[in-house]
Amino acid sequence: MRHLVLSLVIASVLLIGMFALAQAQGPDEPAGDVATTNSTALGYQVAVPDATQERIVITGTLTGLDAPSLTLARPWAWAEVLPAIESLVIADGEGTPLAYSLSVVGDSGSHGHHRYTISDTTGIHTVRFSYVISMAAIVGDYGYGSAAYWHFEPDEYTVVESHLIFLQPLSTALTTLTMTFDLPSGWIPVSRLFARDGYYQAVVTDTVIYGMPKETYYLWGPIGFGMFDIYTDTVGGVDFIVAVPPDNAALGSDIAASRFTANRYISQHLWPLGNGITPLRYINFYPSYVYVSSRDHCHGDFRTISDADELYERQRELTHVTFHEWFLHSRLDYPQWDVLHPEMWAEEGLNGLFRCASSP
Repeated sequence: MRHLVLSLVIASVLLIGMFALAQAQGPDEPAGDVATTNSTALGYQVAVPDATQERIVITGTLTGLDAPSLTLARPWAWAEVLPAIESLVIADGEGTPLAYSLSVVGDSGSHGHHRYTISDTTGIHTVRFSYVISMAAIVGDYGYGSAAYWHFEPDEYTVVESHLIFLQPLSTALTTLTMTFDLPSGWIPVSRLFARDGYYQAVVTDTVIYGMPKETYYLWGPIGFGMFDIYTDTVGGVDFIVAVPPDNAALGSDIAASRFTANRYISQHLWPLGNGITPLRYINFYPSYVYVSSRDHCHGDFRTISDADELYERQRELTHVTFHEWFLHSRLDYPQWDVLHPEMWAEEGLNGLFRCASSP
């Protein structure tokens, strides 16, 4: 009976989300100081209908489309498994369903893309899509012990890398990308998006080029919804966010102090982490016992820290991933992420040197 009720709730959220976004107007305020020159906008609505059930409902509206076809995609991004997409519906601005085909392009399980392609969008300027993401854990041994790529802790929080759950338009230059949330009581969103008046906004110039073939993605890096203690610090042009779930609340302030001290040392004694132009946010989630893997830690990090000794032992690991962020935005980063290129391993060596110089 409970599962039937949940199914009805999810179906209602999907329908309400589709109609709500149909009426919504695009926001006027761009993220940071990023200029906009056209009118192609993407808005997501993200809902967690039940804090005890491992489901996220995502609804998207793309307006200003002017292309003969449209592909929505998500990358494998080194994740051996992906959260399951259920109940996908794609329609035009009038609500007429659009047929689509699913394909996996590139190296599935490593550097490929899941593509949902609408072959004919001639004359269609608005496309709406909605689906349910199953956050049921799939734990495996991926070469470094038992781990998962996402986690849903009932009644408390859920964390995942955003590019694994959001379908994003390929070969589409966006003016704005915004997001709204419908979350259980006491839950908050934590992501690389910037808060505005009633919504959150991405920096559409801060993209990631990934995969084989290479594609451009707008949403990347960790995202979480839940009951988090939040610590923030801005240094070197980068907002650093430390989010600690309830199971690790007692250690939260120590974790944040350790991260922020290392970041300030890097910025003051080596170089600013940001480029001074693009607003940047770096997201860190630190549960006490759940090992969630963030294979791309260039935009944020999941890290298990259970006590003060482990925090000290992992300080160099935490600094290591911060240097990845700097290399990425300094444009000295190796091609994202062609692991056969020797400059990748040179960067890993530099990361090791710098993390030792800036950590105890």
